[in-house]
Amino acid sequence: MNQFAESIWVNGRIRTMLDDRPWASSLAVSNGRIRGLGIDGSDLADLQGPNTIIVDLAGKFVMPGLIDSHVHSLWGAVRDLFECFVGYQATLDEIRDMLLAKVVNSPKDMWLIGGPWRQEHLTQLRDDLQETPRQFLDRLVPEHPVLFSDVTKHSGWANSAALRLAKIGLDTPDPPLGTIVRDHHGNPNGLLHESAMGLVRVLNPLTDQDRKRAVQYMVDNFHSYGITAFKEPMAFEKELDAYSRADKDNALKLHAFSHIARSSPMSNDILQLEEVLRLRRDYRTKHHHPDGCKLFLDGVAPSRTAAFLDPYVPCCDVNYDPAKHDPEALLRISPKELEKQIAEMDQAGLTVKMHAVGDRAVQAALDGIAVTRETNGHSGIRHEVAHTTFVQKSDMPRFRELDAIAEVP
Repeated sequence: MNQFAESIWVNGRIRTMLDDRPWASSLAVSNGRIRGLGIDGSDLADLQGPNTIIVDLAGKFVMPGLIDSHVHSLWGAVRDLFECFVGYQATLDEIRDMLLAKVVNSPKDMWLIGGPWRQEHLTQLRDDLQETPRQFLDRLVPEHPVLFSDVTKHSGWANSAALRLAKIGLDTPDPPLGTIVRDHHGNPNGLLHESAMGLVRVLNPLTDQDRKRAVQYMVDNFHSYGITAFKEPMAFEKELDAYSRADKDNALKLHAFSHIARSSPMSNDILQLEEVLRLRRDYRTKHHHPDGCKLFLDGVAPSRTAAFLDPYVPCCDVNYDPAKHDPEALLRISPKELEKQIAEMDQAGLTVKMHAVGDRAVQAALDGIAVTRETNGHSGIRHEVAHTTFVQKSDMPRFRELDAIAEVP
């Protein structure tokens, strides 16, 4: 390493996060790494050479970059740029007004994607308007295909045009681990849960150019908050490609760690390990690190698809009988298969992130990590249990024992 720094930044209020010297006023940098900290520029004089750039911060505040451990960054950018986003506190009237405004200048074959709706909106449709989600959307937007997601993105409303394009009708069976909710005649009422929603979502015509624009929007947004690195919790090949292309174009400008989607609530397919490794190899770039893998162990509580040990209270327009509650049936991956998948991904050097909302799903994730530690030893990889909203008290110390990450919401 050259004895001189590439740049020295002076006259700043620099938060170091070091216990013994929490503040500094100057720092020296080379090759993206801090070479030294000082109280004034003079104590870094030995790092100043003839080509060292001196930057006067003029009293500005400097802090280490933030790292977000779970952010669907591309989804968020696409939402802001291309979708009908009404906000998490929107009323049913505001959802109506958004759709009516959006449809005015939209071609008739253009998809209207958006959200979110909440459970109380379903109650309003049923009790106040006497309409199903499909009827509500058909009345407002009869000629455009519409898919409107709930706050979890595990459930959605679809109108007749969208259902028709997805070939969802009277005789369409529920896909495995998904529900097509129906009216009393057996016709789809527009409410879709889990993999049933995936039948419609895959039709969303997002282009590579749209994703390129979304990545740039994401980078600018993250930088405005001081975020310099993030973990993408679920990336399919198109997302991996978007991050990789952006980095090759020198547009990513932050570190992205992607968890490749090996399984998803939108489908019941599971990628073979060879395909996961191909995606890791093909889309790795200097700042894009596709070294993780994502598994879905259950769904979410509102649609009664999260795997809880105790039964749910019936509600939410879901065909559910608490007398038949079976936590094991709600697991999207069997415990034995999960043990196998974690072990083989651990051996391949992949960090496993597991979606686990219900306490039984969290338990299954920890059991799988425990078996991997027994069979593989500790590889040094700290596997992650995402959400961990509900955890049995007896399972809490197991995170420390197994050196696993509880990704708390």
